[in-house]
Amino acid sequence: MKILISFFIACALLAGTFVFFSNQVLSPDKSGSGAATVNQNPEPFTSQASASVNQVTLDPDMTAEVSGLSVRFNTLIQDSRCPMDVQCIEAGAVTTNITLEFDGKSKTINLPSDEVPHEYEGYKVSIVAVSPDARSTVSIKPNEYKVTFKVE
Repeated sequence: MKILISFFIACALLAGTFVFFSNQVLSPDKSGSGAATVNQNPEPFTSQASASVNQVTLDPDMTAEVSGLSVRFNTLIQDSRCPMDVQCIEAGAVTTNITLEFDGKSKTINLPSDEVPHEYEGYKVSIVAVSPDARSTVSIKPNEYKVTFKVE
């Protein structure tokens, strides 16, 4: 009996997680507060860097300064996100290769979107949005990615 109850609880948790994450995309907050918000219909990203107070959206091979820290999006390493048109148990993640520079020092790292922010020289850097959305019928070329980084 306990096994049956545990099974139903696990199923309910998985279903709730799926409902929460299905068809949602993280996008930068337009209010300037720097917080990420859930947006069902994100605006398309441009091919140029755009920044809010502590966020920046970059194409591969682009660099921008955020709150005094230089962030360069070198390349996308891996995209294991669940496609928008598929039901998945997990949302998945992307891993980017970035270079951080501050005060003449630099560090190149692989930054995954599903881990805690990376700390460097007193800053915390994380991924808050990725575009375009993953779809099972479309192959995304590495140079088509736009990644929004948050710097705290």
